[in-house]
Amino acid sequence: MSNPDPVAKRIVICCDGTWQSSVSGVANIPSNVTRLCRSIDRAGEDKDGKIWQQVVYYDSGVGTGSLLDLEKKRQGAIGDGLAVNVIEAYNFIVLNYSPGDEIFCFGFSRGAYTARAVAGLIGDIGIMEPRNMQDFPEVYDLYKKHIPKKETGYVQKPFRESQAWKDFTEGKIATTPEAKKLNEELDKHWRKTSDEEKRMLFEIRPHGDLAISEESRSVKVVGVWDTVGALGVPDGLFLDHSDTRVQYSFHNVKLNENIENAFQALALDERRKAFSPTLWYIPKDPLTEVELQKDGEPSKDGHPLKGEDPTKDHLPKNENSQTKKKSNLLQVWFPGVHINVGGGSSDTAEGKGDAEQIAIITFVWMVECVRPYLAFKENALQISLIEYTKLLGDLHCKNYHHHDPSKQPNILSQAFNAVYNSIPYIGGVSEPEAPVELGWGTANYNDSFKGLMAFPGAKVRKPGQCETEVVVEDTHFLTRNRYLKLKSTSLKALGETNEMVHPVARFRRDKLNQDTGGLQGWKHRYREDEKPGFEWYLPGGDVVLKEYIIQRDSIERELVCGVEEATKFLKDTDIGNQLPVE
Repeated sequence: MSNPDPVAKRIVICCDGTWQSSVSGVANIPSNVTRLCRSIDRAGEDKDGKIWQQVVYYDSGVGTGSLLDLEKKRQGAIGDGLAVNVIEAYNFIVLNYSPGDEIFCFGFSRGAYTARAVAGLIGDIGIMEPRNMQDFPEVYDLYKKHIPKKETGYVQKPFRESQAWKDFTEGKIATTPEAKKLNEELDKHWRKTSDEEKRMLFEIRPHGDLAISEESRSVKVVGVWDTVGALGVPDGLFLDHSDTRVQYSFHNVKLNENIENAFQALALDERRKAFSPTLWYIPKDPLTEVELQKDGEPSKDGHPLKGEDPTKDHLPKNENSQTKKKSNLLQVWFPGVHINVGGGSSDTAEGKGDAEQIAIITFVWMVECVRPYLAFKENALQISLIEYTKLLGDLHCKNYHHHDPSKQPNILSQAFNAVYNSIPYIGGVSEPEAPVELGWGTANYNDSFKGLMAFPGAKVRKPGQCETEVVVEDTHFLTRNRYLKLKSTSLKALGETNEMVHPVARFRRDKLNQDTGGLQGWKHRYREDEKPGFEWYLPGGDVVLKEYIIQRDSIERELVCGVEEATKFLKDTDIGNQLPVE
């Protein structure tokens, strides 16, 4: 009796943020990753009437689990353990995948980096048959060694184009006299070889492509909240530790043609240098990255650098050429710091911060982005909003203004904070002094740049002008030895980032009259052209970001119900965007 055909599945990987876990047994505020997990339905029907089973995998963040407190802090600070999370998620996919299934990856913070690394691994090697996982340790060892090298111009070539992968899949002929002689003989007169001859012939035996199929390299959706990818020792105020982070550059978190849809929510007001965002970009030119990693700036005429032949295979292939469909990319900026965008702040349980006001907005935005591809439980959003309203009620019932002396910073911490908060443009974000009320992105939030988190220094985020780190070669100023390090490079020079600003940022600024964070100095205006709408711009510069449009049928609109000012704001915005008026 033959086995029945497997049911079509959507395999959903959800990776929580640093120090965040919804399976610890400890009461906590759920992150947006947890909210998403709990909202996904068991099955869904697509537009063609096909039924999909939906299987969810939840992974606690880096620095959680049965660890000593000091070890948790160490892992969370440098991102140690992230590779293990990637392997565990990939193994889950391998054990559950059948040809034709769809893969979804979600994450927050370093969990977002994990989700993107999982998607990158799938794109690089595909999904193996479970029996081939016996070879996975060897494959992953090769994968970890795949970092930019001098012979490739320090450009990260796709792993599938590397010599190591070619040797593993096709085999590597040994250099012994016996092997050379046998190889020459087989070239002249092909015949079937014995097991003994194969052992003699190959230094590395051919394994073949371990992926179930070429289709298994595809990822339907990657959705993330504020990706942080600083693995290894973070830089200090005047210290460059980027050379310690080169070893982690094997993780493939870039956007490529194997990822169909990519969505990211970004925090405007996060200014911790160690929490710099990792944006996606769609490469615009296969030569661009080579030029940037050689000199830090592209050549003026856009031609290859002297001595480099564009026909040579050391250049990366343009994964988004006209023959391949570009990924559907959307990255939207929201007010708030890192934890506000990703949700799950411990401050909320203590009656501090914005009581997840921004987190709920970014959660619903993500659901709106992915609901064409993923089914959610009936009334899941309404239930989330009811739980949110209940949370606000619980917080109001507590003695909000009571401060527990045992939870106050010690004298050294108070002194440290006082010094930093006195520095212009670095300190000075006030703590909320009043209970949070139901609103639309206007609650105060706690500044994350304080205490030890301020030690590495501040770096205000720059929408439309963000950077990424690329590997370069440098000379040590003392030993004069050559070594590899990471250098920041403008994303704008590399490709399209498809950034937008959510209208809640404009509503918050207008209502609170605040000009802070990533939009400090920016202005907004109405754009009258073939596609009228609102946009943000920097006076005197050429950086312009369009404002994200909340469509008439978007579930995001349910968040402004009962918030009179927000309802009027959205109605006026609809008129400006020329949306149908109800």
